[in-house]
Amino acid sequence: MVAIAGPESTYDPWAKGDHILNFSPADQVQYAPYDCGGYLSFGYWQIFQGVHHALLQAASGSTDPCQWRDYLFIPINNAYIARQVWQSQGFGAWTAYNNGSYLAFKPQATLAVDAALGPPPPIVPPPLEAVAPPSQAVAPPSTPVEPPAFP
Repeated sequence: MVAIAGPESTYDPWAKGDHILNFSPADQVQYAPYDCGGYLSFGYWQIFQGVHHALLQAASGSTDPCQWRDYLFIPINNAYIARQVWQSQGFGAWTAYNNGSYLAFKPQATLAVDAALGPPPPIVPPPLEAVAPPSQAVAPPSTPVEPPAFP
């Protein structure tokens, strides 16, 4: 997810995109109720208000698209909504994933996540004495099979 935010916003929490005038006239009519200042996508993960307005209304408690924008400009809120979008749509919700542009940001994103969380703990094998010896297979007892009796 961190790598996806790179090409979506260049890691700018105040990034805005998807200007309404870049859409077809029919889409402009459809998305007009959800734009703020002419833009429809905001924050690190460029959350598109034209599609995610119900989610934004529920999360922010507001029906005002400019309040959604302000909500999305807060990084933790943007991450929260991005996670919900990912859970419902997967990574394919982002253009940066679909066109592969996030791949150029993976090394930088990995370093940032490792710096924030720390590297994973090393894998330590258990002590040898704690490892049980392999069990030996036991053959089933052989019993003579009597042929069926015929009258």
